[in-house]
Amino acid sequence: MYTYALTADKNVVLRSDGATISANYRNRDYVAYLNWLAAGNVATPAVLQAGVSAAPTPAPTSTLTVTAPTTAAPTVSLSHIPPLEQAKISKAAEINKACQSAILGGFQSDALGDAYTYPAQMTDQINLNTKVNAALAAMSSPIWAPGAAHKFGETIVPPTQQVFTCTKGGVSSSNPQNWSVELGATVDDGTCNWQIWITHFWCKNAQGVWALNVHTAPQIRQVGLAAAAALNFATWKNNTLQMEIQAATDVESVQCITWGS
Repeated sequence: MYTYALTADKNVVLRSDGATISANYRNRDYVAYLNWLAAGNVATPAVLQAGVSAAPTPAPTSTLTVTAPTTAAPTVSLSHIPPLEQAKISKAAEINKACQSAILGGFQSDALGDAYTYPAQMTDQINLNTKVNAALAAMSSPIWAPGAAHKFGETIVPPTQQVFTCTKGGVSSSNPQNWSVELGATVDDGTCNWQIWITHFWCKNAQGVWALNVHTAPQIRQVGLAAAAALNFATWKNNTLQMEIQAATDVESVQCITWGS
C-alpha cells in the first residue's frame, strides 16, 4: 500500500513510489490519496530546507487544509471539498469495497459437471493458483510410449488426454492400453501401474454442502479459468462504475450508482 507525504506546494502530494500527484479531483491517483486519508491515515508533513520558513499562504477552497499542532500529528480536514467531489470520493470507496467483496465472495464453475461454488479468499486464491500450475505442468508431460521405463511419481498423457501418475515403476507394455478407467482405478501397463492424476479442492454443491472434492488436471484447470473470468468481470465492472462516478455532474446521479446497477 502506498503512503503519502505533503510537499512545499500545497497542490502537490508525493507518493511513496516517488510519483507526484496534483490536487485534481479528476485525477484518480488523487482520489486514491483522498480515500487513503478518509481511512484514517495521515500524510507525512512537508520537509522544509534548513533555514527556510513555510510561507503562510491561505489554502484555496479546492485543496486540503493541513494544520500541524505542536503536540500531535497533522490533521487533515476535508470540509472544503465541494459536495459533488465529496460524493464521488465516498461512492468510489463504496464501489471499490463492493468489488473486493464480490471477488473474495467466490465464484462458480461446472468443471465437475454440475455447478459448484468455489471460495476465493486470498489463501484460496494462492492454493488454487498452486494447484492449477501443478495441473498445467502435468498436462505437459510426455505422451505414453510402449516399452518405456518409468519411475514412481512420473506423469504421462495417454491418447485419452487424461493425465496419469505412475504408482508403480517399471517398463510399459509394448501393446496399447485401455486408459478409459474410473478415478482410483489402476491401469496395468507392462510392469508399470498408473492412476489418473488428481488434486483436491474445497467447493460447495447446489445443496450448500462444502467438501474437499477430487479434481482431475483438466478439471482444476477449468476451475482456474472460471476464477480468472470472475476476477476479470469484477475488475471490469469496477472500472466501468468508477468512470460513471467521475462523469456524473450532480450528487444525485452519483448516489444512484451502485454495484448492483
